[in-house]
Amino acid sequence: MRIISLVPSVTFSLLDLGLPVGQLVGRTKFCISPKNLLSSCPVVGGTKSLKLEVIARLTPDLILANKEENTKEEIEALAKDFNVWTSEVSSLEDNSKFLLELGHRIGRSTNAQSFAKEIESIFDRPWEQKQMATYLIWQNPLMAAGGDTFISDVLNSLNIPNALGTKKRYPTLENNDLDEIPNILLSSEPYPFSENHRIQMQNRYQKSNLVLCDGQAFSWHGTFPRHCREYYRRFTQQLL
Repeated sequence: MRIISLVPSVTFSLLDLGLPVGQLVGRTKFCISPKNLLSSCPVVGGTKSLKLEVIARLTPDLILANKEENTKEEIEALAKDFNVWTSEVSSLEDNSKFLLELGHRIGRSTNAQSFAKEIESIFDRPWEQKQMATYLIWQNPLMAAGGDTFISDVLNSLNIPNALGTKKRYPTLENNDLDEIPNILLSSEPYPFSENHRIQMQNRYQKSNLVLCDGQAFSWHGTFPRHCREYYRRFTQQLL
């Protein structure tokens, strides 16, 4: 089977589940992990700027896309000529279903079942209750994860209430929207918040606890959460 993945977390998951590297015949420029296995895999553009002619030349049997990561127009264009599976993962429950379906499609059902159970076990443990948090994904303008996102479900499953739980998708915020938030989380992606950003913002929000966080641990669906058990433990210890 010749597979093209248009989603970084899905690319990672394919190889994590044991897909032979030779079956992955295309990836986006953002699919860079695991680096040692992807160096020779052709790049087919960015997640939202695909090179359709390159994809066509690679004659894939299956293209893996995601509703949030890829553009509707490009996926519809590919679907006219190729078998495209467009996933939509907004919760950990969705993620378990996605893993099982992915495992089935690539002939790695047993591995997928094992990963799904391990991920479920991470969030089944009694995590200590934390105060509300806002998870920032962008700086100018300030944007954060709303309540119907995978990020929000991971937060809630770690007993960290999302202060924007009633908001949809990724709302834009004003500076004063963060004034009464106990925990302000600064993600490493898509905007690369750094320690300098944290220090600058701490001066503005002196009553809040500002914490840098690994964006992949909260936004990458698929197998990636399975590798984050210890990270989640250390991360939650930093919160109020």
